[in-house]
Amino acid sequence: MVFDANVDSEFGKPQILIGPNAIYDANKMREAIANWLLCTEQPFKTVEDDMYVKMMKTANPLFEKVCGVTATSDCFKVYEHKKKKLKALTKVASKICLTTDCWKSSHQKIEYMVITGHFIDQNWRLQKRVLSFIHVPPPRTGFDIAECIYKCLKEWEIEDKIFTISAYNATYNDRAWWNMHKLKYRVLSMMARDVLAIPISTVAYEATFSVGGRVIDPYRASLAPDTVHMLSCGGDWIRHLHRVKKKLKKEESPTEIWNFLSFNLEFRLLY
Repeated sequence: MVFDANVDSEFGKPQILIGPNAIYDANKMREAIANWLLCTEQPFKTVEDDMYVKMMKTANPLFEKVCGVTATSDCFKVYEHKKKKLKALTKVASKICLTTDCWKSSHQKIEYMVITGHFIDQNWRLQKRVLSFIHVPPPRTGFDIAECIYKCLKEWEIEDKIFTISAYNATYNDRAWWNMHKLKYRVLSMMARDVLAIPISTVAYEATFSVGGRVIDPYRASLAPDTVHMLSCGGDWIRHLHRVKKKLKKEESPTEIWNFLSFNLEFRLLY
């Protein structure tokens, strides 16, 4: 399946879905289905449901049924396609702030770490994207956490763009950055412990972990960590692209954006 770069548009601009001389395109339909699966956290097997197929054939008799395996593959392709477009945004960003926290799946009984990137784009809009939703195996030491973050930076090629890394009230994250240097930086370590406990983006974490809970439900507890990562990140990117929001919080106002940047600047100076 080859994706058409003009199928979607950045920041959810209106697009013409059906033109006057439109011809049914099975590949575009599969891409649209993959976007829907990612955006709404639907199980892959949904595409095999008899009533779903009947509905789609009612809308267009030319619709071709796909299996869950094909839908999974299509979702991974959409994920890679969207990742390339997001990399183009992060490439032109001057600085990127990271927030991170850990979450344990009650169904899989394993722990994940989410890394969210915050940056101002060329149009002075605050952008917030989930960059990683990765399984962190035991013993989850400070070194393990730091290693996962570094791998994320390398993968996104943003090692030289990081302005701050803020941890949300997590003991593991505290050890990853300050515990190993507490003897060398005694005062700063104590200050950082207080600063790092301040909730920077509680709603962002709640939203991401809520998605994780829906992705890893009792019926999909066997999902591989790579698939969970793809579903969590890809769904976040597509919801931002098409302005599909969870209605958890009002839009960030200019004051909130300034408060966020001011806090990170203050922390950077302390560091």
